[in-house]
Amino acid sequence: LRTGRQAEHRRDYLAARAGAPERGLVYPRADLRGQRGRLPAQWLLAAASELEGRTLYSAALDPPPSRPWLTVVPSFEGALAGDAEPGSEQEYTLRSMLGWRRGGRNVLDHHVVAAIPRLHDGIGAEIARAGSDLTRWDGRLAPNAAPVPSAERPVSPTALQHWAACPFRYLLGHVLHVAETEKPEDTLTLTPIERGNLVHRALETFISEMPGRTSPGQRWSGDERARLLQIGAQLCDDAVAAGITGRPLLWRLERARLLQALDGFLDDDEALRAGHGVVPADVELSFGMRDSEDAAVLVRLGGGRELAFRGRIDRVDRAPDGDRLLVLDYKTGTPDLDMYKKLHVQPVSGGKLLQLPVYALAAQQRYGDVPAEAYYWFVRPQQYERHGYAVEPAQLDEFGRALNVIVSGMENGLFPARPGKQSSGERFDNCGICPYDRLCSSDRARVWSRKRFVHDLRDYVELAED
Repeated sequence: LRTGRQAEHRRDYLAARAGAPERGLVYPRADLRGQRGRLPAQWLLAAASELEGRTLYSAALDPPPSRPWLTVVPSFEGALAGDAEPGSEQEYTLRSMLGWRRGGRNVLDHHVVAAIPRLHDGIGAEIARAGSDLTRWDGRLAPNAAPVPSAERPVSPTALQHWAACPFRYLLGHVLHVAETEKPEDTLTLTPIERGNLVHRALETFISEMPGRTSPGQRWSGDERARLLQIGAQLCDDAVAAGITGRPLLWRLERARLLQALDGFLDDDEALRAGHGVVPADVELSFGMRDSEDAAVLVRLGGGRELAFRGRIDRVDRAPDGDRLLVLDYKTGTPDLDMYKKLHVQPVSGGKLLQLPVYALAAQQRYGDVPAEAYYWFVRPQQYERHGYAVEPAQLDEFGRALNVIVSGMENGLFPARPGKQSSGERFDNCGICPYDRLCSSDRARVWSRKRFVHDLRDYVELAED
């Protein structure tokens, strides 16, 4: 039993103590990595109580009283700077480096640091990150060192959104192509990406299969509604067979939510078509892709620069007489809806929502230069919301301004890490779903608070932080 093992460990500890000519018990007053206080073990308190002649508790040792049998080391640096003999070769080296620094000399010139390139670079990185300049350790590259999107190098709007939110994420994902290590055995339930893919495939298959709507007010029949649920159920079964659904109990709940979302979708679709006077014209309309019939969308920026976009539109609806278009992008997650609700005044949300203008331009490229509206359509059980706007010159001007800042930043080699606002707990807006969260330092907010005032980042900060 566990109690028996504890008693055995206690006897071993007492035997070791009794058999040694000199005995010293040590405990850490703090966790250096986590910066949290630590409490002494019960066995240490028992030994201290023996020496004191009365029962002592942890509060009696911190702050420490003056006792002949108690030595307090104030900190790791304090131990190095004190008179105590270093306990290892590493501590000898650190003491030498500490004295070097306290003497006003650059620690990078210390003979041990200079002899070990990795140590030299590591200390140099820490010094640079603590400063107020943007350096190669903070995401500054040489101008044009990274590939920059252009008319010859099409880019997806999602990729540019990543740069607008956090340039460092763009650097890792789209320049260095750092990939996550997938661990299917750790999956608890369907990932947000797989959930979105399932809903997209279900709606694409359904709209493609169904006869075209003859009028905006035409309703879906009972058989058609049953067919959508049948498609959704089959895709759920396929997900199970692929091993991506996670724990069975959680998957049963997730499956029910997915089918419920699809079931209610058609009611909202009927209201949408009747309200806008449109019928479905196309699904998964691709442009600028290798398998696309439509060319990339070219956007002219300032200074004669052109930028090509590629992508795939979830759905395009069209008025029966062809005089207007409605572009729709499905969303299945639970995002910051406040950002989407402000699209009427911030149409690209500081460069973080670029899809709607691009998709509207692609739809007009296919169906003619007619008025177009574009919306994000959230497909969630009993929460069907649409947020967007009519894509007009004012929105396109704001879109072009954001693109100029983004492309200029890339050309100038600016890829700093920007965590965004701190939300609940210790999470940051840009870090919650970022696959590279663990690669950033724990004091990322403090680092960004220093770097954001760099002159070269002025346009980016104005765009991203309004």
